[in-house]
Amino acid sequence: MNQATRTTEVMRRSSSGYLMFAIGFVLFVLGMYLILSPPVVPTKTFIGLVPLVLSALTFAGLYMLQPNEAALLLLFGAYVGTDRSSGLRWANPFLRKKKISLRAHNLISDKLKVNDKRGNPIEIAAAIVWRVRDTAQASFDVEDYETYVRMQAEAAIRHLASTYAYDEGEDLGSTTGDQRRDALPVDGGRTRGGRDNERVARGQS
Repeated sequence: MNQATRTTEVMRRSSSGYLMFAIGFVLFVLGMYLILSPPVVPTKTFIGLVPLVLSALTFAGLYMLQPNEAALLLLFGAYVGTDRSSGLRWANPFLRKKKISLRAHNLISDKLKVNDKRGNPIEIAAAIVWRVRDTAQASFDVEDYETYVRMQAEAAIRHLASTYAYDEGEDLGSTTGDQRRDALPVDGGRTRGGRDNERVARGQS
């Protein structure tokens, strides 16, 4: 990936949604009171529309985030930051809030037919646990980050399988065991090979 075009996550703090909800509710009640309270005159009605519009903008800026969830804030297509605060939050009503999960994901790959280090054909699969670390890169640097993870996981599995031999551990274990058995002392310090040589010497004599 080109370093010059890589997007970096920028933390953006948001306001408490509970406070802004209370302000929006007060503005709504005030606007309705000015419009409906007698006497009903056009001037008072027009003035009552102002707090109603402000109340609508206040409510439009509210959004909710669950734990391990983030919201990317976009202003007319421009990335301005990421909010990771959970609960009821408030940001500029003209900002678009794009939510993205930060939870751990499980990926079970399909069985792949590959060749190991010695060229033997094998079937291999893997269970992978992954999560999003940089929300900006996941959203803007790749078309679909879930598909990207699957493709990278398959490539990594193929590379791992071709790096090691499937039966390398078994061969090492059997060779080490044979060497240990040949070196074990038998009958007063003679090795197995020495005992066999002694029997052959007695038969020849």
